Formats: sequence, C-alpha cells, structure tokens
Amino acid sequence: MHPLDGAFIRLDRAEEHLNELKSISADLIKMEREVVLNGIRANMKFGPSVPIPLKYSVLIGEAIYNLRAALDYLVYELALLDSGVAQECTQFPICDTPKGFRRKPKTWLGGINETHTAAIERLQPYNGVNWTKWLQTISNPDKHRHLSIPKHDGTVEYTTTSDPEEVTSVYVNLYIDQFIAFDDGLPVIDTLEKIKLQVANVLADFKPKF
Repeated sequence: MHPLDGAFIRLDRAEEHLNELKSISADLIKMEREVVLNGIRANMKFGPSVPIPLKYSVLIGEAIYNLRAALDYLVYELALLDSGVAQECTQFPICDTPKGFRRKPKTWLGGINETHTAAIERLQPYNGVNWTKWLQTISNPDKHRHLSIPKHDGTVEYTTTSDPEEVTSVYVNLYIDQFIAFDDGLPVIDTLEKIKLQVANVLADFKPKF
C-alpha cells in the first residue's frame, strides 16, 4: 500500500460527487425545457423557475471536503516521511499572505522539511495560485456556517421555421443555456473540476518522493 493511497481514494470520492452534480445539472436543464415547452418561459432571461435541490449544495460540500482531505492526508504523510514519526495537528495550509504562511508551519506543517515546505508554499494564493484560493473560499462557509447555495440563471432562446407547403406547421428549435454559480460568479462544475485536476496533479508530483 502506498502512503498516498488514502489521498487518492478521497480524490476518487470527490469525482463521484462531481459526477452526481453533473447528473443533477442535466436533470435541471431537462425540467427547465419542459417548463419552456409548456409555454411558461420563452426567448427571455429567466430565474430559477426550476429550483436547485439542497442535495446539490450538500454534494458541493462533500466534494470540497474530500479534495481538502486529500491535501491534508498528503501533509500528514510528508510529515511522517520527513520526521520519522507521526505528527499531531498537521493540515494543508491555505494562506493569503507570506506572514500568514510563516505562522502555520509550527503546527500545521510540523515535521516537514524545508524542501517540502517550500513546495507547499508555492501552492499558496499569494503566489498567484487561484485554485487553492477557490478551495478555501468554497470550503470555509460549508464547514463553519452554512451550505453553499449556488446561483441559478440562464437564457432560453428559440427560432421558428414554417413549412411553406403546410401553413399550419411550425418547427421550433429550442436552446437552453443554464448557469449555476457560486456567489462570486465562479461556475460550480467547472470550478470543482479545475480544483480536482490540480489536487490530482499535486498528489502525482509528490507520489515519487515516498
């Protein structure tokens, strides 16, 4: 068993949550389509005529939890590797300033050598790494305050054509564009996909060190 197997299992679990989110998103578009076809909405900006279920928010939280857990597992294993003993209170830090990061190694990065600490520091938001900032922004409210309730918006457009030989026949081409985003405007699915990819890259980069 590789020391990072647990981290990769967390990553796989996040992938499962993402797939379920995609499935719910597809179902929402189908339901919105039915609303349009029933004549309630057409060729206009629309709000959440089909509400997003709370399960969607729960899945966001679970996906983010597993992505953060994968990074926390990595830090724990690095500390064990570098120091030779299990360290207490390890955690992957996400800091907005160098000063904030320098305060963390005493506890969260205890036992980790300078080389590995520097590698983790390069992943901090203050070094221009957006995905760790997104991870922090999404996970903190979900852990400590409330579910992440995404915004729901979109457009419905249609075009009509008629058969010149049949006056009563009209063909409708319907296009629905749905946008589900966090409060800051980041699209939910795309953002989680990007974070997951970057976490996978970090784990892959560190794996050969064990």
